[in-house]
Amino acid sequence: MFVQLNSDSRLAKYRPIGYIVQEDGCWVWVGCKNPQGYGKVRPDSHDGQQMAHRWMYERDVELIPEGKEIHHTCNNTSCVNPGHLEIVTRQEHVNRDSGLQHYYNDKRTKPFCVRGHARTEGNIRVLGTGFRSCKKCEKIRARAYHLQRR
Repeated sequence: MFVQLNSDSRLAKYRPIGYIVQEDGCWVWVGCKNPQGYGKVRPDSHDGQQMAHRWMYERDVELIPEGKEIHHTCNNTSCVNPGHLEIVTRQEHVNRDSGLQHYYNDKRTKPFCVRGHARTEGNIRVLGTGFRSCKKCEKIRARAYHLQRR
């Protein structure tokens, strides 16, 4: 299910911003993302871009105290579900992520693609070079390409 956050915007029809609620409870950000898969949002035209998960947490729960960080308990960087986010210190964040660092450095075992799709056997195409490609992302790219060529 898609939840649109900018439905009152004049750009809503052309650039919907929001999230998709997945079965595992993650709310996967739909919109601009950085190379690590974190969503980006510009909540006010006068402010710069903000990380979508931080913006959602502050919008729905509370302000993030100075010197604190947000940790994804689901380990999905595209997730903006406030229930999957918690405030931690930098040291806590490093300690929690250090056990996963070797796991996430290897893209073959990373549980989600950059757009937040689950990396399952049925959703991954392994090319002759060993590169792994998300089939759902391939469909999105192909659809966008064909729409652009019309």
